[in-house]
Amino acid sequence: FSQQIWFWQTMLTPHMGALADSLAKYGHRVVFVANESMSKERLAQGWKIIKPSKVTIKFAKNKKTAIRFAKEAPSNSIHLCQGLVGNDQIGDAQRILRKRGLRHLIMIEKIDDKGWKGIVRRILYNILFSYWQKYLEGVLAIGYGTKDWIVKRGMKKNRVYSFAYFLNKPKFNEKKTQFKEKNKNYPYRFIYVGRLIELKKVDLLINAIASLKLKKIELLIVGDGPEKERLCSLANLLLPEQVYWLGTLPMSKISKMIRQ
Repeated sequence: FSQQIWFWQTMLTPHMGALADSLAKYGHRVVFVANESMSKERLAQGWKIIKPSKVTIKFAKNKKTAIRFAKEAPSNSIHLCQGLVGNDQIGDAQRILRKRGLRHLIMIEKIDDKGWKGIVRRILYNILFSYWQKYLEGVLAIGYGTKDWIVKRGMKKNRVYSFAYFLNKPKFNEKKTQFKEKNKNYPYRFIYVGRLIELKKVDLLINAIASLKLKKIELLIVGDGPEKERLCSLANLLLPEQVYWLGTLPMSKISKMIRQ
């Protein structure tokens, strides 16, 4: 049956845009509310602005507009919101959703749990889930270990679901796409795509591949960030002439590279 589903995100991310588009194609009425289309930082990283064909897009650029949208949502609508903290005016809309008793789920990525900041975050989420427990229909946990972490913070296990990011299937011209034979000298190839920041643990990937002590491995790294210089030094030490730094690439080119 047709159900009205609302996405609340700080920007029109391709990861959730693809899911919204798919739900719309299945006959649901989908509304995507965002603060902006895309940040300059994400555009610089190769992200592209999505244009879902059957999704209604609304921009809540301030608190007043976000609250108005939340008040206008039908009483039987379902709302998928980006987290509980650091989501700007989405938080203002969530308070209206809570007050109206609408079906409300939140999406949470893996939380950085290290050091004294990790202790603060654990205390913060213990308090948040204690308060929001009775108002949330569920928590959609993105990333390895996130579901268990949320349950430890007090959220009931039967209301926490493993979730993911979604992308539309890339379009390829099968006639023009030819797959090169693997280099016999390097039959194993890994590719990492993402920001070069401490949270992504690219050093763990480099160390893991190096521990195999195989010269027949190539590692392709797509992305940029503050950790690049340190990671380059580590790669030169542990995997000399086996790591290729490809910088920032558009998402469409990355899909073709992975396919090859």
